Amino acid sequence: MIRRPLVLGHRGVPRLEPENTLASFRRAVELGADGLELDLRLSRDGELLVIHDATLGRTSSGFGWVHLRNARLLRELDAGAWFRGHPTGDRIPLLREVLADLPDTLTLNLEIKAGIQAMSRWGDSLARIISDHGARHRVLISSFSRRVLECVRRIDPSLPLAVLDHRPERALALGAVAIHPHAPATTAELVERAHGAGLAVHPWDANQTPELERLIDLGVDGIITDEVERLRRMVNER
Repeated sequence: MIRRPLVLGHRGVPRLEPENTLASFRRAVELGADGLELDLRLSRDGELLVIHDATLGRTSSGFGWVHLRNARLLRELDAGAWFRGHPTGDRIPLLREVLADLPDTLTLNLEIKAGIQAMSRWGDSLARIISDHGARHRVLISSFSRRVLECVRRIDPSLPLAVLDHRPERALALGAVAIHPHAPATTAELVERAHGAGLAVHPWDANQTPELERLIDLGVDGIITDEVERLRRMVNER
């Protein structure tokens, strides 16, 4: 029997709401998401903020590098005007805000965009915030960087890790619980190998109906998608 994958909203629902905002996350929940993928960067003063890019220009009213600004200044920016064409009052969320705002039944994939030097200095705040909000049962810490994930493992070995890679052996070497392969690289052989090693498989960048159908048929454990409503409907029809 084909397993029913988790519907994981990629930065929320970025085609309907400004990405990586509370508005986007809330809409994803309304449309039936089982969980969310969101991106974490560190401010100059060590606050964990939810924003994808290293610079501010694409998704906020600001400019320059995220890591060179203090959180107070970053929080004064409008994170929705670029999407709406007018000021919205949407802010770049803090991780602590997201954890407090969203239902504790949601799976949250926290993709770390910060580099190894920043994580070495401030990474303990990630574990502290997760612990303070009782969120260990619902988070998954992911990254493309092996060194960043090793840093997280040293700071708190109990936090579950996922590797943005299509090679199960890399995840096993880190003690990770999941791999997040690019959707086109996700094959039946890969899913079989990963499941045989006890790893969950959550492909990303899957939005078109044929690709979503293919991944569901492969028996993946979750799909990270911009199209939450579409995938929710497809999963429910199985």
